[in-house]
Amino acid sequence: MSFSSLFALKKVDNLDLLKALGILLVLINHSSWHNLQGGVNILILISGLNFARFSFKKDNKEMVADILRLLKKLLVPSVLLIIFYSMIYTKFDWKELFLISNFYYPQKISTFPVWYVQAITQLFLIIIPLAFLFNFSRWTKTHPIKFSLCMLALAMAMPLAIDLFIDSASLYWKLPHYIAWNFILGWVIWAMLYDSPRTVRNQLLCWVIVLTSTFIVLQVYQPIPINRFIIFSILVTLLILFRTVKIPNFSYRPVIILASAVFYIFLLHGGVMKWFVDHFGSHLSYAMTSILKFIVALLICCVSYIIISAFTKAWVVVKNKRKAMNS
Repeated sequence: MSFSSLFALKKVDNLDLLKALGILLVLINHSSWHNLQGGVNILILISGLNFARFSFKKDNKEMVADILRLLKKLLVPSVLLIIFYSMIYTKFDWKELFLISNFYYPQKISTFPVWYVQAITQLFLIIIPLAFLFNFSRWTKTHPIKFSLCMLALAMAMPLAIDLFIDSASLYWKLPHYIAWNFILGWVIWAMLYDSPRTVRNQLLCWVIVLTSTFIVLQVYQPIPINRFIIFSILVTLLILFRTVKIPNFSYRPVIILASAVFYIFLLHGGVMKWFVDHFGSHLSYAMTSILKFIVALLICCVSYIIISAFTKAWVVVKNKRKAMNS
């Protein structure tokens, strides 16, 4: 491949680029290299957007079936990892295993963001009965913008009501009523910019809604450093402005791998980082440890994704061939 072709521009779906940037920010933040937050917020928003894209035009039963499939993909490896870490550290916490410890304390045994698994599972378990009780599909099919905005308003009000009974700050706001707005923002963006014409008016209105709600939650409800609001706002602005972006040819494949491997990186990076620090941290400076554990975790997680994906595809091919031979 020539030098010029390496730097030739190639189109990539903006969602893939933002997923890659989001998980990189999570890795950087967890490596203690720099306090760059906001990555998890863009990943939650994209999850909500994809849920709306694939489920909002379906009836309630199909929508709930989609949720159950998502929960299965999320919970099976997550629960297995919780059991694995419980055995490794010879500690057991039934609240963590049953995905409710985020309502009791911020500590955890597992070395991956188990709070997210807990909070998103709890949120889905709230959405399932509400979908039937209020006939979500009636509104998602006919008035997706109005529905999404009403749900966003409800999600914005939830913390005010629930925090009368729960000290969310002591739990670092890692609770379903503090990620609901983030997930539902994905619904709003899908309804206004993907299901509707991407006009300048819609883009501007969507941008104002997203940034206003984000500021209220991340700066008013949660007195946390403003860097999360700034980084998340920049990423969301890119999402609102562009459906596709052009990137250098040499970066295209890494971006696609990162975007595809998000779940693997999410689950595995904490364990890899802890292993690296335990074995090499005492021999390196803080800065070098941070940089190297970021690189090592990124490489091991991506290689794991590539190997497992290749094995899975090969297994499907073999399985299909056996079926064809038997028939």
